[in-house]
Amino acid sequence: MKKKILKIIIFILVIQSKMQVYAQNYNMNYGDKIHLEGETSYSIDLPKSEANITIKISNVISNVSYLTRKSDDLYSFTSEYISGSTYNNIDVTTVFNSSLSSYSIGSGQMVLDIPTVTSGFGSNFIMISGKTGINIEGTYYTLKDFSFDIEIVNSRGNDIILEKDKIVTYLDSDIITLNATNYSSQITWSCTNKKVAEISPKDTMDSTEISSYVYIYPKKKGTCYILATSNGKTVRCKLIVKLREKFKPGALLDSYSTRNNEFDIVITNYSNNSMTILKNDIVAANSDYRSFDRYLKLKKNVTIKPGKSKVVTFKVEGKVTWWDVDTFTINYWVKYKGKKYRVATDTDASYIYKGKRWKKLYQE
Repeated sequence: MKKKILKIIIFILVIQSKMQVYAQNYNMNYGDKIHLEGETSYSIDLPKSEANITIKISNVISNVSYLTRKSDDLYSFTSEYISGSTYNNIDVTTVFNSSLSSYSIGSGQMVLDIPTVTSGFGSNFIMISGKTGINIEGTYYTLKDFSFDIEIVNSRGNDIILEKDKIVTYLDSDIITLNATNYSSQITWSCTNKKVAEISPKDTMDSTEISSYVYIYPKKKGTCYILATSNGKTVRCKLIVKLREKFKPGALLDSYSTRNNEFDIVITNYSNNSMTILKNDIVAANSDYRSFDRYLKLKKNVTIKPGKSKVVTFKVEGKVTWWDVDTFTINYWVKYKGKKYRVATDTDASYIYKGKRWKKLYQE
């Protein structure tokens, strides 16, 4: 009797394994939603034309059976239908991808984000198979078939998408990152006006990533477009670089020459009006000891136009100072829109004296 039961079970498992090997094949494209039923395993071809595809699986119903004993030598199959709301009774695997990028279950549905194959041999597809054994409260069921609804949520095909179509920034702003998604091949980045901004890198290397990016470096007040091209499709983001309404210098102490007994400071005017560096009442202080070291002077006042930079040379009054340039802070006056501001600059940052305290303006 035991051998007979064992043969029946083996026969069932062999039949199931053959059904799963020869899975029914289906094709889907963007926006498709289909209902599948009557199989234990399904192979679904996916489109190749973008870096990620979002698939939604819902309404999973499994048709299962188990053996019940009617008498000492007679067994029969009993069928039941089990809702797959928890999805514990199906497996979803990708064949050409080693893993799913994300897998979430909620609101009665399973959502998969799948990095797809965009080139090479064969088509990208997923396998959706029912588990051969399902344990429900201690009873083991055998899968006969299962049904479900499946939908490809993406509908834009291979149109590359930028996260923003417009960026407004300032000349003194940090590096900007612009991301792209939904691309099908390597992205080529470009800028329509290299005087306004530089970008890096020009090419983003790996089209199998979910997203791609470019760094943007503002250089000058103005407007330009950042372009991204993939698979013959080009999209653009408008970049507007502005200057500050308020007083905003950017300055760093560059060097000290013992030969000429001079300090050089690179000063950039990030404001939208001209600023003037005044020639008198300039001090070189030892920042390690916060003490006076030397008086400095300019030959004449130095005016810097909006958005421009200059190397300003300060002459030491008196003997050469042998302190290292990194230990110095240069204090000087800047005139902007009729008002004077006390500014201090060292090799790392600039400060403005405001409200009886020093406030950092610029840092490398």
